Amino acid sequence: MTYNPELSVRRVLGASEQRFRIQQQNLNPINRERRESV
Repeated sequence: MTYNPELSVRRVLGASEQRFRIQQQNLNPINRERRESV
């Protein structure tokens, strides 16, 4: 198997992008609850 730096970079970026989306989804309900309680 040949080493493809571009492919590995893309894989890392994709993984961090998914993690970022999950963090955003986790933050949204908390912000909503805070707004409702104020």
